[in-house]
Amino acid sequence: MPLEIPIDHLVKFEDLMPDRLEYEFLKVGNIPLTPLGLLKLRPDLAGSEDAARMMLKRSAVTEIERLKAIPSLQRNGLLVVEFKAKNNGRTRTHQHLFMMDEEAKTVLEGDNSFTSAVSKVPLDDWTALLENGWGAIEETHFFYA
Repeated sequence: MPLEIPIDHLVKFEDLMPDRLEYEFLKVGNIPLTPLGLLKLRPDLAGSEDAARMMLKRSAVTEIERLKAIPSLQRNGLLVVEFKAKNNGRTRTHQHLFMMDEEAKTVLEGDNSFTSAVSKVPLDDWTALLENGWGAIEETHFFYA
């Protein structure tokens, strides 16, 4: 069917559909971005570190810019938490992706009104989730994606 709009690029249909990690991220609102993180926090997704590594390599969940193209994620903010955690006596740096909850607010200013999105960042809840799987975490950094 001819469209009377400019097309700037074409995308394959399978690229529009979320992969398993993207689906889990959209469903739960967070996902580990390291193989060991998947094993510790989401053992239901991968049975071994090699399987988790391949799953992350093939998934678009690690491509934050691509995730931002999903309409629901354009409305919600994405935040990457980078932290250090010990595992078997060895400290490594890990990353975990979180989706912020959006709350729409109507702002009245003079005769004009506009709607803006305000996100709450539940840092304590996120830290508790990470510490539940990793134990004490160290050197936490947050990156708005």
